[in-house]
Amino acid sequence: NSGPASCAEWMDFYEKIEMLPPESKEVFELMWFQGLGQKQAARVLNVSLSTLIRRWVTAKLQLRHLLKDNFPEDGEK
Repeated sequence: NSGPASCAEWMDFYEKIEMLPPESKEVFELMWFQGLGQKQAARVLNVSLSTLIRRWVTAKLQLRHLLKDNFPEDGEK
């Protein structure tokens, strides 16, 4: 399964993204919704690649926790 199967699941997914801390939400939006690669997102945020990767991993873990491990894999960069 590459993502939420129903409209309700997608709505829950978007609601959980809104619950992320600002730093995590920002990197998630760049990587997932805008489809930027790690290097591009790091440039946009004016951070090192290692900082971006740490933030991306943190954002995904936080979202996975909010979704109770029902995390879509699309957007993995």
